Amino acid sequence: QMQTSIHDRGINMAQKKLSIFFLAMFTTLCLVNICSALEDASPPQVTALSITPTTFNTESSDQILTLTITVTDDLSGLDVIGLGLYPLIGTQSASFEAYTRISGDDLNGTYTATATIPKGSTKGTWSLGSLYLRDNLGNINNINPTDLNAMFGGDSLTPVNTANALSV
Repeated sequence: QMQTSIHDRGINMAQKKLSIFFLAMFTTLCLVNICSALEDASPPQVTALSITPTTFNTESSDQILTLTITVTDDLSGLDVIGLGLYPLIGTQSASFEAYTRISGDDLNGTYTATATIPKGSTKGTWSLGSLYLRDNLGNINNINPTDLNAMFGGDSLTPVNTANALSV
C-alpha cells in the first residue's frame, strides 16, 4: 500500500509540474500577444501610389482621376486615407473620395478612389497635397507632397489639365 501511495504521489507531482509548465507557457504566449496588440505605435505606410490619367482636359466636361494606393499597417489595420489635388495656380482643389479596397486586407491592401475635376477648372499642372493615413488605434502618418514625389516619381503624381482656357 505504501508503495502505491509513493507512486501516486510521484505521478501527481509530475502532473502538477507539467501543468504548471504548460500554464506558464500559455500565459507567456497570451501576454506576448496582448502586449504586442497594445503596443501598436506604428502608423500605416504607403508602398505604392499612382494617379491616372496623367493628362486630362476640362474644357467641355468634368474629368475623373483615379488614385491607386497600397497601404500596410503592422497590427491594428488601416482606418482612414485622405488625399487632395491642387493646381499650381489658383485656389481650387479636389479630393479623392470613396476609397474601395480592391485587394488584400486592412493590414496590407490596395485601394482605389476617384477625384472629380470640374469643367472649367484651372489649366496646367495639379499636384498632390499631403497624404493622411490613420490606423484603427489612431496612429497617424502625414506624408508631405515633396516626400511623396521622391518616393513615387513626380511626373506620375502631377496630372496636367490641357484645357486651353485658364479659369481660377
